[in-house]
Amino acid sequence: MFKNIFVAVDGSEDSDKALLAAADLAKTYDSSVHLVFAVQYQHYAMGLGSEVAFTLPQEELEEFAKDLLSTASETVRNAGCNKIETHQVLGEAGQAVTEIAKDKEADLIVVGSKGHSDISGFLLGSVSHKICHLAHCACLVVR
Repeated sequence: MFKNIFVAVDGSEDSDKALLAAADLAKTYDSSVHLVFAVQYQHYAMGLGSEVAFTLPQEELEEFAKDLLSTASETVRNAGCNKIETHQVLGEAGQAVTEIAKDKEADLIVVGSKGHSDISGFLLGSVSHKICHLAHCACLVVR
């Protein structure tokens, strides 16, 4: 049923739960697991006649992403899955995850939830809500 399962990972407790749920499904359906981490470079500016801007160090973000994806791969492998791909994508997480999932023909996107109610999650623009709204395929939100 699910040939390509995509998992949005960010290192949070909810993301870890989603990762384990995806691994369990992947074992059941002999699926490929695609681990996706979205990097969004942040720019900050302050004013009052002068402008100060800085960016979070790109090298640090990329190293964090590499380590996170490596750890997530190991978790999935230890859960009994052998077909694993990692993807580091640029952009806002909800948009970036759904775009790569569509491009790579995902059958399911698994994402962790912060536990917001539907209304507060919508107002806060949570990643899980955005993914569910934008996805072209089935979504599983794990609490």
